[in-house]
Amino acid sequence: LKTLELLQNYADLMDELWKRHIVRTMNNPVAGFAEYLTCKALSLTPANNSEKGFDATGPDGAKYEIKSRRIAKGNSRAGFSAIRDIEGHHFDFLIAIIFESDFKIKSAWQIPYQLVKDNSRLQTHTNGWILHYRESSWVDSTVIDLTLVFIDALAKEIT
Repeated sequence: LKTLELLQNYADLMDELWKRHIVRTMNNPVAGFAEYLTCKALSLTPANNSEKGFDATGPDGAKYEIKSRRIAKGNSRAGFSAIRDIEGHHFDFLIAIIFESDFKIKSAWQIPYQLVKDNSRLQTHTNGWILHYRESSWVDSTVIDLTLVFIDALAKEIT
């Protein structure tokens, strides 16, 4: 396919994901899919797109920030996207999901706010806090490994 045809296919793909309510914006579909899958897997309610500092709410009122990474060829970046105003304590838990390049689940965790704050570093040029992907950081009694929960949710989603 020519470059324009590939881009048109991408536009069609994004339109279809939008129609299916899998993504809520036309930005990177990895983040949108992570939010969608998290809400399905954990029975969360998505927050309005305009909410500051969290992406979903649990039945108990807990607030969740959702961050994801897709391990892609040629992309060695180890951090999740920036967390804005971490000092504002807008979320109770961060759900961190690592997708393989084909969108299969590599790992997923529920990390409490304080541990996220303690393990994030301010990146001044983005004016946000970056949590780097290091599985060794999640060896903590307050972190919940959700990998199997997400693998199961993904299996239900694709059948």
